[in-house]
Amino acid sequence: MDEAAEHRADSAAPSVPGVAGPDARDVPDVADAAPPDMPGVVRNELSVGTAVSMSVVQAGLVMGGVHYHVTFPGGPSIAPRLPPPPDPFALPEGLLTEEQAREAYEAACLLELEWSGGDGTQNLPRIEQLHRLAAGAGNADAMARLGLIVEGRMRARLRGELPEEPSAADAELAMHWYRRSAQLGSAFGALFLGTLYEEWLGNPSEALRWYEKAADAGHQIARSRYDGLQKRLTLGLGALAGRRRFDDGETRSTDRQDREGGQPVNNGSAFEHWLEREWRGSEAMAVAACLSALADACGGPHGEWGTLDEQEHGVVLAHFSTLQPTRVTLPAVACEYQGNIGDGNLRALATLLRRNPRSAPSARELAPVWCQKVRENRVETSEFTYLVELDYHDYDRMKALLDLLAERLRAAPPEGDRLAEYLLDLRMISDELAQARNRAVPAYSGPDRWEFSVILTPEYLEVLKAHSAQYAADRAAPADFRAFWKRVDDALNAAPATPFP
Repeated sequence: MDEAAEHRADSAAPSVPGVAGPDARDVPDVADAAPPDMPGVVRNELSVGTAVSMSVVQAGLVMGGVHYHVTFPGGPSIAPRLPPPPDPFALPEGLLTEEQAREAYEAACLLELEWSGGDGTQNLPRIEQLHRLAAGAGNADAMARLGLIVEGRMRARLRGELPEEPSAADAELAMHWYRRSAQLGSAFGALFLGTLYEEWLGNPSEALRWYEKAADAGHQIARSRYDGLQKRLTLGLGALAGRRRFDDGETRSTDRQDREGGQPVNNGSAFEHWLEREWRGSEAMAVAACLSALADACGGPHGEWGTLDEQEHGVVLAHFSTLQPTRVTLPAVACEYQGNIGDGNLRALATLLRRNPRSAPSARELAPVWCQKVRENRVETSEFTYLVELDYHDYDRMKALLDLLAERLRAAPPEGDRLAEYLLDLRMISDELAQARNRAVPAYSGPDRWEFSVILTPEYLEVLKAHSAQYAADRAAPADFRAFWKRVDDALNAAPATPFP
């Protein structure tokens, strides 16, 4: 009895909204298109709305709306002469309109957020399919996401893991997608290309170039990476921990030995009282908050903090947490602590704390302003949101003049034992003014007026008001200068306040 073998391209893939086959009336006559040495070829026309899987499209088994079913006669099977494997750089073209490509890209991004049981990799084939369809229609952001899939970052993220170094072939293919995406104007493509150059190829100059392109397009993460890498290069700190070195291409090994004093805890009653008062008795909450503030003060994950390994993070965090800052003062204490360590010296401190803790400076020596406030019972315990209404020009001028004042005081410090505290206050106020600018909304009082939600302690607000009142009343200053500070002073005094959680 003859045995029939049927080779059929799989067309049962999940449907993509808006992806339709051609109308049967428009199907060209391709009866003669079947290869002559493939007997038993039958042509079936695709109905409108039929979805076609990527494997079918890339294998070339769908042509002009015709789906081929190949059967072989009895006797020895004749292997079909299929096209060669698709070029890994190739994409299907002309399948989606621009709007459909955008919908496919957005659907894939939503699938990236759907995790089940802590693992979202079950969605990865569908995610890749949608991104390929969108990229084939010219969607530059989808091309960037394809690069993440090839590099392995997408799979690692869907598993909640850190990415591992890709193979040379995967890095080359990922670079192709990133570069193609970036050249079409995608900030994501430029960011991911810069990350590849920095972390796996050890090329900081190329990384900076692509980070800058993404940052210029408004990508804030790219700006953070650019600033962090630039500062590390200036300080001679090199690559991030566990990433390829910039000098010789080798990867720094991460020591996994047990920490020496690495637990940021202190069994004394003062520590327990601090946990209860500031962190609802949760040590985990205290550690997480201290870690976040310390990392931000030390340049963040892409700055100097990112060059330390896990063990070094632990010993520095343990050292810092002995200061027991309040929730409100935590950013200022971390800022003072880092400032007294000095840029580029964080690893040296971690090494001292691990090898010879007694020779390292105490945490109190690195935070004298905080310790003095504690001794004098001047610790801030509350913050408020002040709605300051100004136009952008006055707001930016206020911040710029405060920054200029701090710069001049550092360059030519006057006598006085409160200078360090005053400079720290100005820095924290300036940092919050910068953040509040990004939260501004138009005011109802008139055109060109904006509401700035400034989160400050009452003490910091008094510093601001003291400046505005003094300069507004300075008869020796030009009239327009006094008028500007009078507007600022009126806005600060009129600002309604609500407690900040």
